[in-house]
Amino acid sequence: MSEPVPPEAEGETAAPWESKPTKPSGTAPSGAGAFGWHESTKGKGKRTQVALVVALFFGLLGLLIGLFFYIRTPARDVELWTIPISQYRHIEWDANPTADRDAGELLTQFRQAGGLGSAYQEVESLRKLLADLHERKDSEARLIVFVSALGIVRDGRVYILPGDAVLHGVPAEAAKTWVPLADLLQSVDACAATEKALILDIARSPADPFRGPLSDDVAAQIDKELKAFQPKFPVLASCSPGEKSLVIPELGQSAFAAFLTEGLRGDADGYPPSQEPDGSITFAELAGFTICRVSRWADQVPDARQMPVLYGPDGSGFILFRGRPRSAAPEETEPPAIPNMPYPAELLAAWKVRDDARGILGLVLAPDLILELEAMLLRAEERFLDGLPVDDPRADVSWRTAASRLKKRTTLFDAAPAIRATLVDYRAGRGEPAKELTDAIDKWMKLRFPLPDATGKVTPADPAAVGKAGEELDKVLVNSAAAVDGFAHLWSRLTSDTGLSREKLTTVSAAIEEDRFLKLPLTSEQLLLRRLSQVKLPDAAFPQAMLALLKAEEAWSARVAMTAGRLPQGFRAVQALLNEGNALKQAGERRLLTPRLDPDEIAATQQQLASATQKLKDARSGASVIRDARIAWAEAGWRLHAALPGIIASERPASRDWFDAAEIAAKLAAAFNGKQIDFEAMDGLTRRLRGALAKLPLANADRIKALTKEAQERPQAASYTELLALLSGPALAADERAAVASAFRKVSAQRYQAARAKFDREQTRVPIDHAKGEDPLRRTQRRTRASIDLLRLAGFADVPALEDAARNNSNDPAKWQSLADRLNAAWASPFPKSDPTAAMERVVRAAPARLAGFDPERGFGELFRTEEAERRKWLAARFAEYGKLRASVPGAAEFYRDLAAECDRPLPKAAQ
Repeated sequence: MSEPVPPEAEGETAAPWESKPTKPSGTAPSGAGAFGWHESTKGKGKRTQVALVVALFFGLLGLLIGLFFYIRTPARDVELWTIPISQYRHIEWDANPTADRDAGELLTQFRQAGGLGSAYQEVESLRKLLADLHERKDSEARLIVFVSALGIVRDGRVYILPGDAVLHGVPAEAAKTWVPLADLLQSVDACAATEKALILDIARSPADPFRGPLSDDVAAQIDKELKAFQPKFPVLASCSPGEKSLVIPELGQSAFAAFLTEGLRGDADGYPPSQEPDGSITFAELAGFTICRVSRWADQVPDARQMPVLYGPDGSGFILFRGRPRSAAPEETEPPAIPNMPYPAELLAAWKVRDDARGILGLVLAPDLILELEAMLLRAEERFLDGLPVDDPRADVSWRTAASRLKKRTTLFDAAPAIRATLVDYRAGRGEPAKELTDAIDKWMKLRFPLPDATGKVTPADPAAVGKAGEELDKVLVNSAAAVDGFAHLWSRLTSDTGLSREKLTTVSAAIEEDRFLKLPLTSEQLLLRRLSQVKLPDAAFPQAMLALLKAEEAWSARVAMTAGRLPQGFRAVQALLNEGNALKQAGERRLLTPRLDPDEIAATQQQLASATQKLKDARSGASVIRDARIAWAEAGWRLHAALPGIIASERPASRDWFDAAEIAAKLAAAFNGKQIDFEAMDGLTRRLRGALAKLPLANADRIKALTKEAQERPQAASYTELLALLSGPALAADERAAVASAFRKVSAQRYQAARAKFDREQTRVPIDHAKGEDPLRRTQRRTRASIDLLRLAGFADVPALEDAARNNSNDPAKWQSLADRLNAAWASPFPKSDPTAAMERVVRAAPARLAGFDPERGFGELFRTEEAERRKWLAARFAEYGKLRASVPGAAEFYRDLAAECDRPLPKAAQ
C-alpha cells in the first residue's frame, strides 16, 4: 500500500487534493467571426480594428490563464473529526478497545484532524463537540465525521453511549447520560460545510446484553432512523440490520475501519472494479470498496456476517484525494506460516490470582469483588483477542483497590483472635499422624508404662530399653505440631478402646505430663484427663460409662469448637442442638465424677452421655450440610453468572441446563429461609444442584483440550465460534484460558491469511449471503424466552403478562421493538430483595438465592459476621461453664477464662 502523497510544489503536476483540471477548448472563442477580417486602406478604421483584435486576443489570453490557475488552485483538505469512545466507566460493560487505533489509522490518511480521542469520551464533552459542529459556519470546509462507540436502543431510538454513560436507575436520569443518534445527524446536517459525510461504527455488542434488546436491533434501528432522516449527505454505517461490527485481530482494528484505511491509501480508486482508476478517490468509491471488502471478509467468519450500508447521496462528487496509486497485485508466493500466539504472561498470572481468590471465601464473602477482578481481566483479554498490546491488569489502580478490599474481607475470620481450645482446633486441615511418630509413641508407652498382666502383676521394662525408646521418640517430637499429633494418637486409642481401664487412663494422663510433651499446647481434652486421673472412679464406670464420657468430650471438641471452621457453618440452624447436647454432656460429666455413684445411676449417666454425643453429632452433621449447601450455592451463582455471556452471545438455542440449575439453586435458597431446616432435604438439593452444574457447557474440560489440540494441528478445521464462546465469560481457569485464547488467535490468523489471499486473487464483488447464520425470527424468540425465564428467576411479578405478549408479538418482526421495550421496562423495575439500580449481572446472579442474610454484592458476608459474633458469644458462655466444672484441675480456670476473653473480643470491621 502506498503512503499518503504529499502536496506538490507550485509549477508541478496537480496535487492529490486538487480538483481534476479541465482541458482547455481548441475552438475559437465564441463570437470571434462577428468582427471579420476586412481588406482596408490606410486610415483610422483600420487602426481601430487592429487595436480591437489585439485587445480581444490579450483579454482571452488572460481569461484562459486565469481559468488555468483557478483550476490549479488546490481545494481545501478534507478534515476528519474522529470520536472514538474506547473505555467505559462501568467495568461490567463491554469495552471498545480498537476504537483508538481505528481512529488513529484513519487520521494518518488526512492532513487535518478535528475532534480526536479521549477528549470526547464523556457525555458533556461529546455534546459540546456536536454543538461546535452544529454551529460551524465555514462553508468552504470539506468534512468527514467518524464515530466509534457502543450503542443501545431504548423506546425505538438509537443512542450513542459516552464513556460515563449510566444504564440503570431512574430511566429519565440515565437517559441524560446518552447521546441520541438523531442529535449527531442534526449536527452534521446543520454544519455549513459544502462537502461532508458521516461514518458510523456504533453497531457494537450492547453494553447491557442481559437486559436486551432481544434482536440485534442496534444496526436494525440505525437503518430505520437513517431511512427516515433521509440525509442530504453520505452516511456509511458499519453494519446491515441484524449484524454487529467485527474485529480483525491480525490488524488490531475493526474490519470496518481497517478496510476504510486500506481504501483511503489508494485501493478504493476505481471501485467497483468495473470502473477504470483515474487517480482520484471519491467517497462513493471508498464506500463501495469498504462494503465489498468487509462483506467478503466477514463471509470467512463462521456464524457471523457484516455488510456496511451507504445512506443518502452516494458521494460520487465528494473527491477525497488525487494521485494515490492502487497497490500492485502481489506475486504468487507461499503463504507465511501461521505464527504461535502466546498468551501474555502478565495476564495469565493475573487470572491465577483470580483463581486463588475465587475459592470458597471469595465466592461466599465477596462475590462482587471477584466479579470486579473478572471484568478487568476480561477487558484485558479482549485486547489480546483483538490483537492489541495488553498491560498487566495487576498494575491498575482499580485492580489494586479491589484486591485490597477482597483480602480484607476474606481474611476477616482468619484475622480474628484464634480460638483454639481442642485437639481438633489444632489439627484442623491436617491428615493422620505420621506412622513413624505413632510407632515411636506405642513402643515408648509399652516400655515406659507397662500394664498389669492377667494376674495383676506389672513387670517393669529394662531401663536402657526405656531410655532408648525415649530417645527415638524425642527425635520425632520436634515441635508443637508433632506433640499435638502424638497426643491425638493417644486420645484416639482411648476413645476406641473397648477394654478401657483406670490404669490406661492413668498412664496416658501421666505420659502427656512428662517433659518430652512440654511443647504440647493445653487443650480441653488434657484438662478432662487430668480431672479423671484425680478422681476415684467406681469400677462400674469402666469401660462403658467412661467411654461414653470420652466420646461426648470428643463430640464436643470436634463439633462445637469447630462448628464454624474458617466460615460459620449454619450456627443459628444448629444452635438448639448444640445447647441440648452441651447441657446433657455437662450434666453427665458432673454425675459420673460424683463419689459413690451406684450402678443404676452409672447406667443412667452413660445413657445421658450417649444422648449428648448424638445431639452434638447431629449438630455437626447439620452444620456440615449447611456449609456444603452455601458453598454449592456460591459455586452455582458463579457458574451460572459465568455461563450467561456465552448463552447471550451464542447464535444457537440456549439449553435448558442453565435454567434447570438456576431453579434448583432457587429451591435451595428457599430452604435456608425455613424456620426449621430439613437437613436431609437440603443435602438432597445440594447434590442435585452439583449434578445440574456439571451439565453446563463450559464444564467440559475434555472438549476444551480437544479444541485446543485441533487448533494447533489443523487450525482451519477448529471451531472458531466455539472457541470464542468459551472466552465470552470468566468460567475457564487461568491455564485453560491461555490455551483457548491462543488457539482462537491461531485459527483467526489462518482465516485472515486465507481471506487476504482470496482478495489478492479476485477483484470482483462477491455479495454476502444474508441467509446464512441464525434466522432473526428464531434468535428473537429464543432471546425473548430466555429473558422471561431470567425475569421469573429474579422474582418479577408480572411474568404471565410478558409470556402472553411474547406469544402474541414474537412472530411479527414489526412488533419486536415494542416487545423489547416492554421487557426493558420489566428489567428496570424493582425486584424483591434486590437493588433496583443493580446491574443486570448482579440481579441474575442473586436471582437464584433470594434468602435472608444474602447481599447481591457482598454474598453471605454480613450473615456470617452476625453468626460468628453469636457463635463467639455462645462459646464464651460455654467456656465459662467448663471453667467452673473443672475448677479443681490446676490451670483449668485460667485456660477457660482466657478462651472466654478471646471470644468476647469484637470482630474486626470488614472492608466495604
